[in-house]
Amino acid sequence: MANDGVARVVELTPDESITDAIGRGHTLMTAVADIIDNSLDAKAENIRIRFLVDDDRVVAVRIRDDGIGMTPPVLQDAMTLGKQQTRSVAALGHFGIGLKAASLSQALTLTVYSRNYFGDPCAMRIRRGSFNGEVLNGSAAESGYEWDARGPASTGTVVEWQNLEGVNQSQLATERRSWLERTIASLLQTLGLTFHRIIQDRGIRITIDTWDVRVGAPGLPRKVEPRDPFQFHLSGQAGYPTSIAATMSDGARLEAECFILPPRSDSPSAWLLGRNPVEWQGLYVYRHDRLLQAGGWLDVRQDDRRLRLARMRINVTEQLERHLRLRHEKSGVTATPEFIAALERATNERGVTLDLFRNDAAELYRASNVRKQTVKPAVPVKSGLPDRVIEAVRDEVGERDDDPIRIEWAMLSEGQLYDLQHDRRLLRFNLGYRAALGGEGAAIVPTLVYLLLENNFSKSRLNQVTRDQIDAWQAIASAAMLAQMGDDSYDALANWPARPASAAAQRPVIMAGPRPTPPSVELRWAHLGQRGQVALQTESGGEHVPAAKELTGPSHSLITPTPTQFETTAIAIHSDIPAGVEPEELELGVDEGDGQKIKGAETIVRSLTPLTNVLPGDREIVVMYRSRADIDTIAATLEVDARDVAMRLSAVILQLDGDDIDDQETAALHGMPYSPDERERILNLYREGRTIQWIASHYGRTQFAIAWLLLSSPKRPVEVPKGLVKRIDRALATAPASDAAKQL
Repeated sequence: MANDGVARVVELTPDESITDAIGRGHTLMTAVADIIDNSLDAKAENIRIRFLVDDDRVVAVRIRDDGIGMTPPVLQDAMTLGKQQTRSVAALGHFGIGLKAASLSQALTLTVYSRNYFGDPCAMRIRRGSFNGEVLNGSAAESGYEWDARGPASTGTVVEWQNLEGVNQSQLATERRSWLERTIASLLQTLGLTFHRIIQDRGIRITIDTWDVRVGAPGLPRKVEPRDPFQFHLSGQAGYPTSIAATMSDGARLEAECFILPPRSDSPSAWLLGRNPVEWQGLYVYRHDRLLQAGGWLDVRQDDRRLRLARMRINVTEQLERHLRLRHEKSGVTATPEFIAALERATNERGVTLDLFRNDAAELYRASNVRKQTVKPAVPVKSGLPDRVIEAVRDEVGERDDDPIRIEWAMLSEGQLYDLQHDRRLLRFNLGYRAALGGEGAAIVPTLVYLLLENNFSKSRLNQVTRDQIDAWQAIASAAMLAQMGDDSYDALANWPARPASAAAQRPVIMAGPRPTPPSVELRWAHLGQRGQVALQTESGGEHVPAAKELTGPSHSLITPTPTQFETTAIAIHSDIPAGVEPEELELGVDEGDGQKIKGAETIVRSLTPLTNVLPGDREIVVMYRSRADIDTIAATLEVDARDVAMRLSAVILQLDGDDIDDQETAALHGMPYSPDERERILNLYREGRTIQWIASHYGRTQFAIAWLLLSSPKRPVEVPKGLVKRIDRALATAPASDAAKQL
């Protein structure tokens, strides 16, 4: 047909109410993750999510990064609905509406502050229900960008959500506080799962904290730790993991890695987000290392309780994107019929297919649950215990065919721990003691009492002897409880939600959580070489390299194994060490090949030089930094300024001291923001052996500015010398009284 009957073409202008609809599928978790995608595309390495609270009520959320930032024209394009943007193939952003959709799904007002390396900060605001963009003036843009900036000056972007809709608006401060704590805990786990590869492989740091607007101070930052769903030391079955593959009609290749988890594993990787492993069976789909789909079989096959050990991993290639379509919220994917057919016929040289893999996983689960005849199954629990406990009962002892029982908390008489109601199939625990037993998460005592009493629910009725026995156990358990917790542990107002709380109790306290133990290196002693020599030993033979200087004192030798790319290499130091110096205080150098230098005796001499610039508080700062706490966490924990922490770390670890290390008049570019590329170049120069003095002179910065940048990097280029804490202790012990009285 010539013109298909078209009479004319008109422009269809959308109504501004469309802004009320975009992003409606987002949750707070997916909305924050979408913003983080943009930060990662902008080469950010530090991302902070901050909840601004007033009387435990969340009034705003600020997501800050140190990426490349935006110029005013780029910012305007980013805030325009439907504006087509050029993206790289490796970008995590996909649809170009993530910033607006994610933000306006959570808040009525979105303000973005940004600073690029080539200009001053700029800012723009949009509101739900309007296409108008409000451009903020220079002073407002700068104050909004700099308001919560910490650490070395950097380019980057701040996304601020105001007039939030999804936050808890209860009249009870306790309810608002509880919601905030649960939300932060959920964000930590969800983001750790979504970005676990990126955090591990790229050295990205994501933290969450709060800001009390009345007090004007932040809470302790909490770091997002990676949660890898495939981090198992052992496979559940021989022959796994294995890969299966198939090619589609358009040439796209589907490759899927098949994993069978160890049976009855209690690992965090099995219990992702603390939920039952049954929920985590199925496919895990990644795009550019970002997790898009976490579990489920995409309607290729049905979920099955027996498949709790089966997981598959798929990396989406550019060609495969045509067959695995992303949802706008990036909280899952939709498979095309051709993808489903390809997965069904995928195989490998051993003949493993999707169905054989599922059968192997189901058979392993069945075999792992075969019980000895001497193990008596328990009456099932319908509710009242954590899913993890209920699942452990099923795995370890099995369940009877009896009707399940319920476990509840209720107000009982003082001195009474529990109440068994046989006819209602109900086991109640005293709410008045729950706080003393562990609060809302109390599970140990209820579980033990359940195991003691569950067999009584398998009886049709309880005779008087059995009731007397239950009462006797009740009296004994209550006596033990009161002996441990005290007679005043009963809270008679535990079921009264309006119970007043002090202002201190109402303020949210977000703890930093456990910190990972730093990696250790095995050390061995041996007699090696001649005095004052450094011996380089490899599996293929040894070589002696003359040391730069000789040392005097009692003789010690030390070997530390160090892996290289091609073979196992060890540096052996045989030297005379001054009396009173511990062997572990030696600072050793490693030859990593390709022209890298071995740190010789000059380095050892410097590491043994007594510290003269130590202040009280340095020990705590160094210990926390060595345990991988970041500078902001150290500052918040010790209630000092982050700049002071960076200054003390520079003095003690990097041995930078004196007024000249922060002489801004000698630094032409002092105050200019670091760009991500500049940060990376500085880190590489430091790793290559350039001194901080050289780097500072080369980049027109002060020595302290370079040191602060290195110390605050999540990639941790600065290492704490071995034995530094002991050297600090000795320096403090021998310092004059006037010096010891100094405070940080």
